[in-house]
Amino acid sequence: MAKGGVKMHPGEGSEAGVGAGGLWTHRLDINLLGLGSIELVRHGGVGVLLLHPGDAVLIGTVVELLLQSVVAPWYLMIFVGLGFAATLGASVGVFQDLGNQSGLSFVLPIMMYLFVVALGTDYNILMVSRLREEATEGKTPRAAAAEALKHAGPTIAAAGVILAGTFASLILAGGSTFEQMGFAVSCGIAIAAFVMAMFLTPAVTALLGARAWWPGHQNRGGHGDHGGQPADDDLPGSLDAARGARI
Repeated sequence: MAKGGVKMHPGEGSEAGVGAGGLWTHRLDINLLGLGSIELVRHGGVGVLLLHPGDAVLIGTVVELLLQSVVAPWYLMIFVGLGFAATLGASVGVFQDLGNQSGLSFVLPIMMYLFVVALGTDYNILMVSRLREEATEGKTPRAAAAEALKHAGPTIAAAGVILAGTFASLILAGGSTFEQMGFAVSCGIAIAAFVMAMFLTPAVTALLGARAWWPGHQNRGGHGDHGGQPADDDLPGSLDAARGARI
């Protein structure tokens, strides 16, 4: 007979056996074996590492088609991976080193991967799209980075503050899992918005210059350098030709 996760096995004679099942019993067995939460985090991290290459290839292909560039998607994906690693390291430092907790929740790397990687990719795409737009208008790499940060920066900053504040409210929900999740996701969003998208992406793109858009959109903004000036320069010559024809 089973009731409330406890299963009773009738034994021989008057003896009876009692067994327990459910998710909490599996976690108890893991703790009794001495593995602890850190092993669960390690296994979760391995799962994320196995998932990340496939997602990185898919996201990189989409970004490559959007930007018509082979170079930019590479460092964008590297920045997203660095943001994930920084967030995980900050969580370990806060809860294990400073908070003296035995380990992190085994679901934390998965939740971080779902939110931090997705939002970090969105912020980077928003910034690099604006960078490409400014570059195709003929601006120098530094000027394009300054204009992109001027126009796209406030939007990314506002979105980062709102989402980070929303997930940070989980810290007040109580329980170590919610505290870790709230801190990790909010910290990851802040890093993705203010460090990766608003600092590293425009800085590296400005340093690479036209090479960031290889093989496309490298020198297609030449009209921005002249602003239609050749047509104005030819205008006096055209007027002189017209006057000569009348004479």
